[in-house]
Amino acid sequence: MNRASTILKELLYQIEEEGVSITFGEFIARLDEKGYGLLVVASSLVVIIPTPPGLNSLAGILVLIWAVQRLLGRTPPWIPRFVRTKEVPERFLHFMEEKGAPFLEKLERRLPQGGPASRANPFETKAASVLVALMALLTILPTPGLTSVAAAVITLVGLGIIYANRYVIWTSLAAGLLAFLLIGNVLWMGTDFLIDLF
Repeated sequence: MNRASTILKELLYQIEEEGVSITFGEFIARLDEKGYGLLVVASSLVVIIPTPPGLNSLAGILVLIWAVQRLLGRTPPWIPRFVRTKEVPERFLHFMEEKGAPFLEKLERRLPQGGPASRANPFETKAASVLVALMALLTILPTPGLTSVAAAVITLVGLGIIYANRYVIWTSLAAGLLAFLLIGNVLWMGTDFLIDLF
């Protein structure tokens, strides 16, 4: 199968060739046509790599909603109207082409090779969706600088879903646990500091 980065670049190239504006609703629908894994991977890249203010929080909220939808077996991905009808800025598409896809390419080169023994079972795929939901929740929390840690786990588990690779999914689960401990510790220390302050 084609690599996720190749599919993303081909999609961006098609949009560029069409030469017409596209809404976020249309862009997300076209990503979803390529699979749920690519949808969450592309959205998590918005959080990892610096983007215009507000986009990373919105991406985190949408990924959380989509993960819950997937766990409930509901499709297509829900998008609020104000996002669905908004035109995708050219700078966002350039960002995905110049930074998002190359970052994804580098990550894919480090993934373990797939094979019959690495094929994920339905339980592992379901666990991956739970992890996506939990990590998306962490990207929304007020932890500047640490949201990209949770988003990186989403990217990794998204690739595990795309390639149905149990080794990538279990690595993501371990990374997710570490991210929880790290961000949870920061929030705990911040709460203690505020209590002492007041």
